[in-house]
Amino acid sequence: MYCVARLVLLVSALGAAHAQLSGKLLCPKPLAETLLTSIIGGLFLEGRIPPGNVINAGANEGAYACWYAQVAPERLVHAIDPDLGHIENMRDRLGAALPNLQPMVGALGDTKVESVTRNAAAKHSLTLFPRAKRLKGAKRKGEAASGASSFSIFRVDDLAAVAQPIGYMHYDVEDREVPVLRGASASIRRWQPLLVVEVAVHKDAAYTHELLAYIEGLEYDAFMIEEAPGTRADLRNLLCVPRSRAEGFVGSHVLDLAVASRSLQAVNRATIAEYAFPCCRKGGECCTALGSCCSFRQVHTFLNSQLAAGHNVLPGYVLRHNFYDTPLLHFRTHAQLLDLQHQDALLNDTGRGGAGQGLSYYDDPTHNADDQRRQAALITHAHAAPDFTKHLDKALSRPRRVGTCATTNRGSSDCEQGSKGAWSLRGKEATLDRCVALCLGCARCRFVSFSHTHSDCSWFAGKCVDTITKDGLGLVFETVRVRTNSM
Repeated sequence: MYCVARLVLLVSALGAAHAQLSGKLLCPKPLAETLLTSIIGGLFLEGRIPPGNVINAGANEGAYACWYAQVAPERLVHAIDPDLGHIENMRDRLGAALPNLQPMVGALGDTKVESVTRNAAAKHSLTLFPRAKRLKGAKRKGEAASGASSFSIFRVDDLAAVAQPIGYMHYDVEDREVPVLRGASASIRRWQPLLVVEVAVHKDAAYTHELLAYIEGLEYDAFMIEEAPGTRADLRNLLCVPRSRAEGFVGSHVLDLAVASRSLQAVNRATIAEYAFPCCRKGGECCTALGSCCSFRQVHTFLNSQLAAGHNVLPGYVLRHNFYDTPLLHFRTHAQLLDLQHQDALLNDTGRGGAGQGLSYYDDPTHNADDQRRQAALITHAHAAPDFTKHLDKALSRPRRVGTCATTNRGSSDCEQGSKGAWSLRGKEATLDRCVALCLGCARCRFVSFSHTHSDCSWFAGKCVDTITKDGLGLVFETVRVRTNSM
C-alpha cells in the first residue's frame, strides 16, 4: 500500500508540474481569505509545513482542498464534507487531474455515528449548507428517490489516513472545533501538524475560552489571522503552531511580514476577547439590533460614532476591511492600487474637506458609477419589454448547472456587438434574479453564470456547451440559459 501511495503522489506531482509549466492552474489560490491563503501558501513554499498529508474538513466545494493538492502535489489531501454533491463534483471534475486529492463523504466529531440524515443533522450540532447540485444534473449515487441522503460522523483518530504522517489540518466546521479536535487528539499529539480552525470570537465567550484552552492543552500556541472569513465581523481563523515545532517557524519571511503588518496576533484564552471587535460582545455596542449581532454595518456604525466623538478606539480594532473586500486585497496593477488608496483617502478624510464618511470599506474599482448607470439602463429596458415577468420566471425555472461558461472581465459589456461580459453586483443586488434581468435587457445575452460569492454576473452570447471552473472557485457559480437565441 505504501508503494502504491507513493506512486499516486509521483503521478500527481508530475501532473502538477506540467500544469505549472504550461501556465495552466486548475485551482489558483482562492480569492477569499487573502491573508490565510497567503500565509499557508507561503509556508508551503518555504518548506515549513510539517511533513505529512493534509486533512481539510468542511471542504465544501473543494476550492481550498484542490488548491492544497496543487501546491503540495507530493502530499495526499483528504477533503471531507457531509454533502455528497460536493464530494461527487470534486471526484468528477478534479479526480483525474489531481490523483492526490481524496474526497470523502462525512463529518468529523468526537463520537462515531454510523448514519445521519440531513434532517437529523441539527441533533448532532451540525450546521449544513444548502445541498449542492450535481454537475449537469447527474444522479447522486446511493441516494433515494425522495432526495434524502445520509453520511457518517467519525473521529479523525479512526481514519486509515492518519496511519501516515499528517502535516496540516484545516477545519472549517461551524462551531464544532472542540469535538473535532477531541476526535483528533491522538493524531495531533503523534504527528504535531500545523492546525487552522475558525471561531466567532464573541458569539459565545465560554465556547471561545473552551476552544483556546483545549488548543493550549494540546501544547499548541494560537495566532489570530486578522481578517474576517465570513459575514460576522468577529469571525477569525486561528493558526495553531505546535510548541514542539515553534523554532522551525522562526525566520519565516511570510510570518515576519504578517506580524509586522499586524495581520497575525498571538492570542490565548485570556487575551483573545480583546481582539476581533470587542464591541461584538454579548450586549455590546455592536449587538444592539434585535436578532442581529456583529454585522459589518453595525461595527462600521459604531466605529464611526466613536471617531465622531473623538474617542481613540482604533488601536483595539486592527481590521478595517470586511469579508467582501478580501477578493480585492491582492497585489494588482499600479493604477488599481492607486484607485483603492484614493478611496481610502476620501472615506477616511473626515476633517480636511474629504467625503467625511469616516471608516468605510473598499468599493470594487470595476463597480463604479458608470457601471451602475449602465446596469440601471439595462434593467429599465428589460422591464419595458412585453412579458418581462413571464420571461424572467421562465429563465429562473430552467435547470441550472454548476460552474461558469468561460472567464470574463467585469466592467466590459458590449450588448450590441460583444460575445461576453460581466456585471459586478453588490449588496442586495447580488441575486440571480437581477443577473437574469440584466441579461434580458442585454440584446446579445443568452446565458448567465452567477456567483453570489464573487458578486459576479457573467453573460455569454454564444453556446454554453459545458461549464468550467473560474479563479479556482468555479463551483460557486451556477449557469442558466436565459434565451434560446440571441436577439
